Amino acid sequence: FDASQQQNNKIGTMNGGMNGGFSTTASNEVGNVQNYNKEKAIAHLNAKAHNSSKKLCARYTTNAIQAAGVNIGQANATDMDPHLLRAGFKQLPLNTTPQPGDVMILNAVGGHQYGHMAMWNGQQWVSDFKQKGPNIWSDIPTSSLIGHIYRG
Repeated sequence: FDASQQQNNKIGTMNGGMNGGFSTTASNEVGNVQNYNKEKAIAHLNAKAHNSSKKLCARYTTNAIQAAGVNIGQANATDMDPHLLRAGFKQLPLNTTPQPGDVMILNAVGGHQYGHMAMWNGQQWVSDFKQKGPNIWSDIPTSSLIGHIYRG
């Protein structure tokens, strides 16, 4: 995906209207990805995930990363890219084959102004719920998704 498409589609903030909003400013004490315990993050997220969305994908995913030793702060999903980069996560193309502990950020698209955030547990994408695939939006073709994978 090219940078201009990505920037043009990065609108709004994740969950802002549904849970009182998140600050888009991360904590000054951003953790270092060298402390990232992927297994702990996956276990935390798997234990907390529901069967259906609670519209709290960024909160659940960032909480799992924090439980795994890296404080990336709290923000809305579509605003998490710089937080992950600042912590030392490596940005990869969205079509990268995911590895356990990888984080996916989907930019805002269509009527989904807040984007989406999830983690690969080795078998499926998990956020605030256990997903059937990377695309959680039935009205958006997978080919229209714009975002990145982040690897710690």
